[in-house]
Amino acid sequence: MRPLAAWAQDHRWVWDARCVHAALRLAIDAQIAPFLVVLVLGFVVGTMGHIVKSRTTIAIGIALIFIATVLLPLLLLSHEKPAP
Repeated sequence: MRPLAAWAQDHRWVWDARCVHAALRLAIDAQIAPFLVVLVLGFVVGTMGHIVKSRTTIAIGIALIFIATVLLPLLLLSHEKPAP
């Protein structure tokens, strides 16, 4: 019988596929479009800041990415209605 670590190494793709599937289900349930818009906007602004070498613009891009990945989800979770 093979050790558990060897089995896990051979079947890692199954775990990855399940995690991706679960993340996609959560994303679809949470109406992910607003998050993606702010996230992509943050990357675009940050990239433009690097191109023009503006630290302020880079910081704004980083702030937008932070807002999309941390603050907006926390706001949504704090305003969710409890299940009956």
